[in-house]
Amino acid sequence: MDQRQFSRAEGSLRICAQKADALEKAIFAADAWHLWSEFLIEHQRWFIRMRHALARGPSSAWHGKLLKVRRDDPMLQYMEHARHADEHGLEDIATITGGIQIKGNGSKIPIKVQGRITSDRIWMRATQGNKPAIVTSKPEDLEVKPVINRNIKYPVPLEHLQSPIGSKHPRVFARLSQDFMSARMYEVRENFGLY
Repeated sequence: MDQRQFSRAEGSLRICAQKADALEKAIFAADAWHLWSEFLIEHQRWFIRMRHALARGPSSAWHGKLLKVRRDDPMLQYMEHARHADEHGLEDIATITGGIQIKGNGSKIPIKVQGRITSDRIWMRATQGNKPAIVTSKPEDLEVKPVINRNIKYPVPLEHLQSPIGSKHPRVFARLSQDFMSARMYEVRENFGLY
């Protein structure tokens, strides 16, 4: 095993943890978008450094096991291809959800919107003819979306390590991935006496 590369992989794991923490605290979806992209890059770096750390000697079986899990697990596979699509493609890897929606009563009468923005709130009224239109708002958020890499479409995964993910938010993917990486690092440290 190459302990220098293993140490570098530990550094990548620390950066992933920082990005995952920042992703959880991100207030604006645009900030979360950039953090998700940065997380995917460092996630890829971790796999590359672990591959170099484990590829030779007694640790090579761990190398093969790590590659198999990444190839077979829907979430890890998705994240690898999302990183590639983000770095080399033209399509978005996530979508911003939420915002303000104005819904009329179905007639062809135009909807009239009046509003005012103050320092602590947004006031809005919408009418269609002489009847009120429905104004709803949902906080903006970020969701991962299917990605295309090398003309292959990778759907948003529903499970990780045979357990349901339950969310499309990148912060959930980042935290699950960080837990996976931490567990693999712990296993390697325990197996090879690295403390």
